[in-house]
Amino acid sequence: MPLPLSLPLTVIIAGVFAGTYALILSDRFHKPSAAILGATLMVGTGVLKSTDIIGAINWTALGVLLGMFIIASSLREAGFFEWIGLHLARSVDAHPIMMYILLPLMTAGMASLLDIVTVALFVVPLTVEVLDGLEIDPVPFVVAEVLAANIGGVATMVGDPTNIIVGSSLGLSFNEFLLNTAPTALAILGLNLLILYARNHRFLHREAALKHSKNNGLLLRNPRELVKDSGLLRVSLVSLLLAVAFLVAHQALDVSPALATLLPASVILVYESSRSSEVKHVLSRINWEVFFFFGGLFLLV
Repeated sequence: MPLPLSLPLTVIIAGVFAGTYALILSDRFHKPSAAILGATLMVGTGVLKSTDIIGAINWTALGVLLGMFIIASSLREAGFFEWIGLHLARSVDAHPIMMYILLPLMTAGMASLLDIVTVALFVVPLTVEVLDGLEIDPVPFVVAEVLAANIGGVATMVGDPTNIIVGSSLGLSFNEFLLNTAPTALAILGLNLLILYARNHRFLHREAALKHSKNNGLLLRNPRELVKDSGLLRVSLVSLLLAVAFLVAHQALDVSPALATLLPASVILVYESSRSSEVKHVLSRINWEVFFFFGGLFLLV
C-alpha cells in the first residue's frame, strides 16, 4: 500500500536507496537479499509500479551474464584453468622470472573473457602448488595474478558483471566497449607488471632463481592429468570461441549481445543432455545469487 503523499517521494527513494546500500556494504548482511529487499520496498511504497518491473530490468545484461557463466562454469568443471596453467608452467620449465611475467598475462587474458573470481580461484592454487615444489615463496606471484585479473576484467564488456551492465545500458557494442577500455587496461597492465617486477627484482633474480636451479629436477605433472572431462573441455572451448566471435560480430549479424552468448552456451546444454547428463547439474554450477543481486539493483535504481 503506497505511503501518504505528504511524505515526499524523494525522501522515500533516498531512504530506501541509502538503507539498501548500507546493508550491501555491511559484511553482516547477505548482499543479494539486501538488493531484493530494496527492490521490494521500491514497489511496496509505490515508487515503482508493478507493471514497470519487467521494463526496469536490463535483460540484455542478465542474458550475457547467464551465457558467460554457463561457459565459465563448464570450463571450470572440465579442469580448463589447471590444464592451461600447467601447460604454461611446463613450457618455461617453471622458471620463476618467466612465470612471474607470463602467469599474470595469462590470468589477465582469461579474466577479460571469463569471471574474475573463477579465474583467480583456479590459477592461484596451481601457482602455489608449482612454486611450493620449487620451495619458492608464491606470495609475489599470487599478488601479481590477482592484480592482473582485476585489470584484465575491465578490458572487455564481458570481463566483469558491472562492465556488462554499463555497456548494455549505454547501448555500446562489444567492439565499441573494447576500443574504449582495452587500450587503457593494457597500458595499466604493462605498468603494473613493470612496477611489480622492479619491486621484486632482487627476489626473482637471486632467491627464486637460485632455488629454481637447485630444484631443476622438479617434474611437473602432465597437464592431461588435470583434465576432468575432455569432452566437456572441447565443447566448452568451442562455445567460448563462438561466444567471442558472435560478440565481436553481433552488430553485423544484427543480434543482441545476450543472444551472442546464450547461443554458444546452449551448445554446452545440448551436449550435456546428449550424454545422459542432467542439465540441472550444469545450471547448479552457476552462481545464481549474482542474478538476484543485479536484478534487485536494476529495480532499485
